[in-house]
Amino acid sequence: MTAEMATSLDQDADLKFSQAPDLPSSITPPRTPTAMVTAAHKVFAEIQSIYDALIKLSSLAPGLQINSLLTRLVDLCASPHSPDISNEILRLCVFENLRENLRPLCGAAEGCLESYWAQHIISETKSSVAPVPLSCSHACTILPGVASVRLTKTSELPLSEKTRLSSSTPSSTSRTDPIPSLLTAFPYHQNYTDLTQLEVSSLSPYLASAPRSIAFIGSGPLPLTSICLQSHYPTAHILNIDRDTHALQTSQELCESVGCGARMGYASDDVSTLLEGGPDWKSFDLVFLAALVGMNSSSKISILASLASKLTPGTLVVARSARGVRTVLYPVRGVLVHHAARRAYANGIKVLELGEDLQNAGYQVLAEVHPWTEVVNSIVVLRVKAR
Repeated sequence: MTAEMATSLDQDADLKFSQAPDLPSSITPPRTPTAMVTAAHKVFAEIQSIYDALIKLSSLAPGLQINSLLTRLVDLCASPHSPDISNEILRLCVFENLRENLRPLCGAAEGCLESYWAQHIISETKSSVAPVPLSCSHACTILPGVASVRLTKTSELPLSEKTRLSSSTPSSTSRTDPIPSLLTAFPYHQNYTDLTQLEVSSLSPYLASAPRSIAFIGSGPLPLTSICLQSHYPTAHILNIDRDTHALQTSQELCESVGCGARMGYASDDVSTLLEGGPDWKSFDLVFLAALVGMNSSSKISILASLASKLTPGTLVVARSARGVRTVLYPVRGVLVHHAARRAYANGIKVLELGEDLQNAGYQVLAEVHPWTEVVNSIVVLRVKAR
């Protein structure tokens, strides 16, 4: 090939390239998955597979199969993930509505687990050899072929939360240990203890004196938090509040059977309405709000706003929440919208700037704690503002 021929070919190629139509600027080549995206999709796929297995179960009562599934779920959600991976997992969960579908299952499973262990402990205090039959089956039934729990009275409740959701079955051996050891036999007693210790430590800078009257909203049938609070505040009276009267009856029997009932009270009330005639809200120095009281951000804000209007200004409120992938298990009540959260919003995840929302609801935000331990719940400490 001569130099002239080569020059001619180059010119022809340049002419054809210059005549090729431009690609629209909106069209981009498909993105090659990064290591972060691949890792997030792997976690999401595992969560999806657990959900698919859960909705096929006929019951959420404690057992080996559900124990295994929920242990895997909690381990996946509680494991530390980078903000980018967490946001990608949540983006996928929001897109598939997986988070909203899983929370009712987890809440119902918690209710079944706590009811089973409460009844077992009561039975053991009476020297029963065999564990009592599970009587919460009416709340543990899943509609065949439907991806939701049959929301009966009990499964709809704001049940008291654990920092683990696994269902375990107590042994059927007869009681030989002192009564206090019966409470520590509950598989997640230490998690309750750790969470309560975090809350008490977070409250310490804001308490001028030890609280005298405490309310725990969403106490459920196994009020371990209230029992733990008794040891931290030895002169305080604690009112356990739940809208499920059966859960309250069980918790009262439990506390009395293990010798913790002296400074306990019980009130059936629906805090989503807070109708007249309920507890004397102005008498409380400190109020705890369980993580599953209100299943989304808007209902939580509504409940907190109603509470603020009834509590005395200066009253401290501890609201349990969750952060990151842990919000698959518990509703979010984040206060600070950091850079990663704003990026998540840009990716289609609804992030509420609850710092402003809580202030408008009547609160001063004092502290927010996000443990990186086996304690799943986050902690938000609030103070009721003067009106």
